[in-house]
Formats: sequence, structure tokens, C-alpha cells
Amino acid sequence: MKTSRGSWSFLAFLSSALCCPAQADEAVLTGLYAPTPLVAQGPVTTEQDRWGRFSVTDETVRMELLKQGQAQLMPEAREPTLGEWRAEEAARQAGLGVWNDDCCKLLKASGKIPLGQWRVVQGLVHSVSIRREVAFVNFAADWKTDFTLILKPALAKKLKIENWQGRTLQVRGWTEWYYGPAIRVDVASQIRLPAAGK
Repeated sequence: MKTSRGSWSFLAFLSSALCCPAQADEAVLTGLYAPTPLVAQGPVTTEQDRWGRFSVTDETVRMELLKQGQAQLMPEAREPTLGEWRAEEAARQAGLGVWNDDCCKLLKASGKIPLGQWRVVQGLVHSVSIRREVAFVNFAADWKTDFTLILKPALAKKLKIENWQGRTLQVRGWTEWYYGPAIRVDVASQIRLPAAGK
């Protein structure tokens, strides 16, 4: 659509079941997850991908959304820059935008994890296990019910998950059920090691 000033804007929609059940409209931008309808100015594609996302090529727009807490980084779409990580983290610590909303705020691995949603979860790693076909990172003693990360063995070895026991991790991705709530980690940048006390 065109604005009154003639510049292009966009509004992308995604099923409300993914992040904010109480909101009917959700916007998802390539590399960003924005759970509220957003109208952004700048160069964008006119086609959506299979998840309803538009590609935002204007770095200024991306950074502004992150600084305002109006979007979360989606590393599987593209590798975030250090500046983008810092902007998002500053917004999270300040409780801005979606970081202060039940739909998308940082969740504790020991708490209730909703399924079928894009979420950011943080917790203390209890144990890790690398098997022939799959690797697991568990956040409690009972692996049949706790929050778990699922990785391919090659990625697990690259990330050296055997060193994660007793460390606090932050992970983001789509939640699912696998003997308890879980997130599949497909790229290394889905995992963050927050600074102490953050």
C-alpha cells in the first residue's frame, strides 16, 4: 500500500496462534519477529514467503524496530549483526514493546512454555546428551517433562554443548512437544550466552 507521502509501507500477517493468541494481526519480517501489526517505511519486497514474512532491506528500519522493542530477531532467516543483538537486548532489559507483553516476553525454562509459538526462553542447563542421530540439552532432571533443546549431532559438536552443563543459556525458536516443551536448534545463532545477572 502507499502512504499519503507516496512512500511504500507494508503490513504482514501471520496466524495469531504463533505468538500472541489475544491479537488477531501479527507481522513477521524476514529476520525479525514482530507480534503486533507494524507499518514500516523503506524498501521491501512485494512477495511473502511461506510464513507470511516480507524482506526488509532497509537497515535503519530494522534497527529502529529492534530499539523500540517492536520486533525480535529470527536468526534462522539471516545472521543478525552485533548491533542488532545489542539493540534487541537493550530493549529487552528496558522492558520495551513486546518484551513487556505476555505474548513474547522472555520465558524461564523452568516455567510454562506455550507450544506452537515463536518464543525466547532462558534457563540453567541441567544435562546434555549427544547420540548418533540427535543431541539434547535438558533444563531439568526429568527429561521426559522438562524444557529441552534438540540439535543435530554435527551442530551440537560444533557448539561444544558438552561444556554447557551448569551454564545459563538463552534460546529462541518455534516451540513444540517432545517429551515436554522443546525448541529445535538449526543454526548456532539461535543460542545466546547471556552475561551474568542478565
